[in-house]
Amino acid sequence: MTEPCSIGTARNQLRDAIAEFQAPTCDPLTVTPWIAMSALQKAIRRGQDGLAQRAAATLLSTSPERLWRRCGCIAFEDIGVADLDTVAAVTAALAGKRFRASLGGEWAVASFIVSKMVQHRNVALRTICSWAQSFIPPMSGRGSISPVGPPPT
Repeated sequence: MTEPCSIGTARNQLRDAIAEFQAPTCDPLTVTPWIAMSALQKAIRRGQDGLAQRAAATLLSTSPERLWRRCGCIAFEDIGVADLDTVAAVTAALAGKRFRASLGGEWAVASFIVSKMVQHRNVALRTICSWAQSFIPPMSGRGSISPVGPPPT
């Protein structure tokens, strides 16, 4: 994000993105809502879009309020500041059932934000790792780790 984003801007961007998105068809998992919530979060963390979509379909059919709460938690906990656009899209999707209906329905919105979180999870991890590496000072001189060759004598 290059400039501050209001929730209105995030909603408009979400509307535009969903208009171009083709929601996948998938069968829900035959598990409890608690297992589905866990599977959703783990699949997003592992970049497994198919499993994440099936877990989302399960929650949407059995406990939609749990799906939306969990998506909000995942966006803030697992994506966070590494990808504010994704967090803004998920936050906009939490606006309510009527808003999601205006975007194409619950499944269109759910499958889009789950897909977006899966895609951007890896970007978030790379961003955080790069940021963390900037705090590690380079080692030089005696006792440093040399990538090639024997230690100095």
